Amino acid sequence: MKIKRGLLIACTLLAGMTSWIACETEEENEGGANHNVGNNCLVCHQPGGGGEGTFYAGGTVFKAGTTTGATGATISLYSNPEFSGTPVVTMTSQVGGNFYTKSSINFGTGLYVKITSTTGSNSMSIPITSGACNSCHGVSTEKITVQ
Repeated sequence: MKIKRGLLIACTLLAGMTSWIACETEEENEGGANHNVGNNCLVCHQPGGGGEGTFYAGGTVFKAGTTTGATGATISLYSNPEFSGTPVVTMTSQVGGNFYTKSSINFGTGLYVKITSTTGSNSMSIPITSGACNSCHGVSTEKITVQ
């Protein structure tokens, strides 16, 4: 009985630590301008996650050559590499550069990303099949940037 109780306590502590490591503290969970900038939004903003609401795509866009978030950039996902027609979804970066959507997205065989600001644009030539933008960008590939 003591072993089971000890195992239960250890699992509970481990689960708590996993949430703490993956998500922010309650004080940081206010969604302000610098709310987890550059982190993978979908770690917490998923069903059963610690974040408020489920995000189907999210990340952070930075001004090129800086660590400053790009406010007001438009992030559009298209079904074709020419970025023509109506986007499947469009998001706008908030103060601090964070963007997200709570609208369900059908990624199918992949969607193409184009980011536009008042001073320039950037795009991905390969399709994405996940909305967890910062799971790669800023980790194994360069940050998402726009002029």
